[in-house]
Amino acid sequence: MGRETTAGVEGRVEARTASGSKGGAAAGARCPLCGGANDCARSARSAGPPAEAAPCWCVERRFPPSLLERARARDGGAACVCRACLEAAG
Repeated sequence: MGRETTAGVEGRVEARTASGSKGGAAAGARCPLCGGANDCARSARSAGPPAEAAPCWCVERRFPPSLLERARARDGGAACVCRACLEAAG
């Protein structure tokens, strides 16, 4: 099994919101794997009025590299994976 990582999750959101690419906030709010809401706190903050900087649910989670690779293949790393897809990846 590959090494698990959280690296890149926050960076993907920062890169997307800084460039405004990939269809704006609506596209960034959807999981690239299932299309469901990813509940990304950073994406929500960048799309709306300034809010308190609460950490996103994903910050303390470990993402299997294979899961991140699948997401990156679908959208180039523009959006975060949702909880359901992370849990399904086991």
